[in-house]
Amino acid sequence: MLNMTVEFSIIIPVLNEEKIINSLIEKLHSIFSSTEYEIIVVDGSIAKTTIGVIDDKRVIKTSSATGRAIQMNKGAELAKGDILIFLHADTLLPKDSPTLIKNALKGSIKVGSFDLLIDTKYKILQLISKTSRLRSRITKVPYGDQVHFFTRRFFFDVGRYKEIPIMEDVEIMKRIKRIGGRVFIIKTPAITSDRRWVKDGLIYGILRNALLTVLYFLGVSPEKLVSLYYRKNKGDIND
Repeated sequence: MLNMTVEFSIIIPVLNEEKIINSLIEKLHSIFSSTEYEIIVVDGSIAKTTIGVIDDKRVIKTSSATGRAIQMNKGAELAKGDILIFLHADTLLPKDSPTLIKNALKGSIKVGSFDLLIDTKYKILQLISKTSRLRSRITKVPYGDQVHFFTRRFFFDVGRYKEIPIMEDVEIMKRIKRIGGRVFIIKTPAITSDRRWVKDGLIYGILRNALLTVLYFLGVSPEKLVSLYYRKNKGDIND
């Protein structure tokens, strides 16, 4: 990781993730140990509480205004890697991610994501996992918890994430499709926690997410949609 050439930049936007961030970092070191990589953690908290608990000197720590798109763009600005990976703190990558990602980004393919698997005991969320995999393969519009990755040049050429309060993951994929870009979905899943559904209530969380998606595709602005999210989450849009 001390070499000038960096193959992967793993960018993690965080907000109040003190309990899990160090465990995630250790897992990433194990996954990417045979590559040249860097880990960039971007804290959206004014108090910088998450990066404050990171003692690993290899990690690049920074902060920005709150907002996942803002934080991810800030991380990308600092990144030196040829491939940018945007990882939510509650999502785990497959062990062979470096090889899977490199194999995906070939020829005209400059962007991709993984299939989604929700780590849960609840059958309704297991069903959501299955329908999500089918949806993303058909639409080629993967959500952020499926771990977006880009070649560095393509990410900046396409205009980065639009700094909107919600739906930045859907917006950038729709924009890529409009310009004829091809999105590769790796069938090996990234595993995401069920915590946000459990926190909000399973039925509420599922129905709210579905409603937000439908309204967004119908043209309702993210600025209006975010109020629906805030009602339950008390402003913690990165959760």
